[in-house]
Amino acid sequence: MDDDNKSKVAVFPFSADPIHYGHIDTIRRAKEEKGFKEVHAAILENPSKKGKYTFSLEERTEMAKKSLSSIPNVKVVSFKGLLVDYAYEQMIDDVIKGVRNEEDMKYETLLKDVNHSQIKGIRHHFIHARPELAHISSTIVKAIEEAQGFTHEYVPLYVKQCLEARMSSHYIIGVTGEIVSGKSHVTDGLIEIGKKRGIPAYNLDLDEIGHDILEKLKEPRYVLGVRKELEHSFGKEIMDENGCVNRKVLGEIVFNDAAKLKKLNQVMELPMEVRVRRELLENKGLVLFNAALIAESNKNYICNNNFILVTADKQSKERRLKLRNLTLEQIERRLRSQYNTAGKAAKLKRFISDEGHGNLWVFDNSDNSDPRNLEKLFDDIIKEVDIYGELRFMGLWNRLGADGSYDVAYTKIREELAKPHRYYHTLNHIVKMLNSFDEVKHQAQNPDMIELGIWTHDYFYAEKSKVNEEKSADFAYKLCKEAQLAEEFAKGVHRLNIATKHSLAPTTINEAIMIDLDLTILGESGEMFDEYDNKITQEYSWIPEEQYKAGRIAVLESFLNKEHVYHTDYFRGKCEARAKENLQRSISRLRSEP
Repeated sequence: MDDDNKSKVAVFPFSADPIHYGHIDTIRRAKEEKGFKEVHAAILENPSKKGKYTFSLEERTEMAKKSLSSIPNVKVVSFKGLLVDYAYEQMIDDVIKGVRNEEDMKYETLLKDVNHSQIKGIRHHFIHARPELAHISSTIVKAIEEAQGFTHEYVPLYVKQCLEARMSSHYIIGVTGEIVSGKSHVTDGLIEIGKKRGIPAYNLDLDEIGHDILEKLKEPRYVLGVRKELEHSFGKEIMDENGCVNRKVLGEIVFNDAAKLKKLNQVMELPMEVRVRRELLENKGLVLFNAALIAESNKNYICNNNFILVTADKQSKERRLKLRNLTLEQIERRLRSQYNTAGKAAKLKRFISDEGHGNLWVFDNSDNSDPRNLEKLFDDIIKEVDIYGELRFMGLWNRLGADGSYDVAYTKIREELAKPHRYYHTLNHIVKMLNSFDEVKHQAQNPDMIELGIWTHDYFYAEKSKVNEEKSADFAYKLCKEAQLAEEFAKGVHRLNIATKHSLAPTTINEAIMIDLDLTILGESGEMFDEYDNKITQEYSWIPEEQYKAGRIAVLESFLNKEHVYHTDYFRGKCEARAKENLQRSISRLRSEP
């Protein structure tokens, strides 16, 4: 450790598209080995790569903050222009660079000389990647995801989840539970709900994949490799006349012997992982990874620590066991081969705690449980895993019977929302509106009309424009017509876009809901409101400061001086009081600033 650095700050520049374990290790070692008290993880906004990043600056920043949260005194920032200019203005004299190989070292040495030509005195510290991390780069990570490989050894699970959503349209949920808890019943129910919502959902059943490997697949690896190895390990009696494994005979052998069960799992682990990847190649949407032994086999990375633990009461399980015609001895053997519900829950919670990411939904699937609970579970899952709103846009497009592929319209809107001059009016704003809309959807006259209005209302957002809403409304109308949607529907979405100009009182419940959804941020916590306020200031940075303050105060007062900020009873009850506090505090701050 360099004792001279103990009180100093260093900057680590990177694109973070996405952040990976190589970046994280370099930052950690800058503090532990080099002794820097604080590190600025500085994400570059590179204009030459405009439109070439996989993730927006906001998304890259979010991933970096989550991934670095366990390392103290790391500040995630962004910068434009020269790194040394940022370092100079922040009074930082030290730059940290990670190097993976000799080629990297030559390039970074060249950059160091270039930096010195602009500002002398900035010190560069090169940290050589650990051998086990030297092959990792953001480019490699994205290439693996593009080919449907697993990236959990390269990036934290939250980043893996983001990669799968953005690049592969995969949203994977693990479904697990004890024998006869009803995992398949829950999975089938969620798939049916998905069909009603227009959201494709698939059952990736690990048992079925295992059966295929043992009995059906014809590839040489399974015929001449896996099955032959099982025959060698457990005897010829497990094989039938067709060269396939008799699962019943194999089960009787392994469930009686823990060592033999362990051997079976070792033989099957890699082929099953390969087949999981093969299955993922074919499907987009919500993927339900149905596996009784997720906890026991440490396969949590496949579903990014997002689990449904299915439970059932004793009476329900006893009834279901009788229907399976299993003997008590067979049942006991199967139960001994896995954790009980409490053990599974403890292991799944430990996965989430260790990674600092994930969700555990415990679902009671007893015979007398309310079937409506399954719809609530579906909605809760979508809110958590649909981080970029794609599943909901896909579902909306399918429900409307819109012409053409959803992803063309979705990508067009998403890319517009990712433009660098946007700080608040981004995809994140849309997703938060969608989440809030779930709370009042039942009050709407035409929920799908509002949902498309949410997606389109900020499509056009240009600096110095006074007609953003009008142009967004025109885009929405054109999108509806190109998708062969009804004229009345297209006009309705157009009106909802205009309503978000907040210049006229709503005339319909749909307009009232739309306006209130757009203003929910005003009634969030003080911290969230202040973050929003700061982002709005950034979006209007082209306006002279005094002129901006006067205009911003006028806008905020226009909301504060109304009898009600919100138009619906629901949002008045939920957000009104806090919104008025936030508005008043922001106005006071603007007036008191020199």
